[in-house]
Parts: sequence; structure tokens; C-alpha cells
Amino acid sequence: MEMEHDGTEPRLSAAVRAYLERTRITTHALSQRCIDPETGEGLRDQWLRHLLQGRVTRSLEQWRYRALAAGLGVDVITVKRLAAAQWIGVDVLPDTGADSVGLLVDIPAGLPPADRQVVSDTASTLAHRLLTR
Repeated sequence: MEMEHDGTEPRLSAAVRAYLERTRITTHALSQRCIDPETGEGLRDQWLRHLLQGRVTRSLEQWRYRALAAGLGVDVITVKRLAAAQWIGVDVLPDTGADSVGLLVDIPAGLPPADRQVVSDTASTLAHRLLTR
């Protein structure tokens, strides 16, 4: 499942906000779901609110990625891709083949979402061609 975002705020924050709006749950309810399956650590409601307010200013610890993925019902790679876009300013494209591990693409933040998708699709197509030649 690909997380939604609107292109006007950092990717991970936007995806969490869209999830909350779509499911109509509170950050408290989400925090109850955000439990790392490996460590049992959970995300606090206040931490989620800080994420939504842009007050989390650095990439996350691994357990937080796993906990957030569990709470959102997505795989951890999806959360890490959104985090990469948010904190290091690059999009990580999905795998393009069996030998692929993803592709980092520095897409200018000012592009509208439709144009960002064109850049992403073009880079993905080029990467796939390079892998299969």
C-alpha cells in the first residue's frame, strides 16, 4: 500500500496526516497501534503530534520506523522511503526488478505532485532499462 501525501508538507508527516484523516482516528488511537514488533517499544501520542507539527527534525531510530509501519499497516520500507524524502530530500523509488534495491532520486521540492511523479516514473524506467541491458 502506498501512503498518500499532498506535496505541501514533508512526506512522512503528510502521509501520517492523510492516514489520520482517512481513518478518522486520533493520534492517541494511532499511538496505541504503533508498537515495534521486535522490541515492544511504542510511539507516544506526543511524539506523533510532534511529527505532524514538523518538530521531529531528524531521521528516526529503526524501532520507530517499525512501530510507525505497524501502526499505519504498511511495510517498513514504505515508511523509510517517506522518511528519506522528508529528512534527506530524496525520493526512493520502488524496486524495479529482482536485482534492484531501490533508487534515490533528488526531486526538487517545488515541483507539483504530478510533475514529481513524472520525474519518479522516468528515473524508474531508466533504472529498469539499465538493469536489463
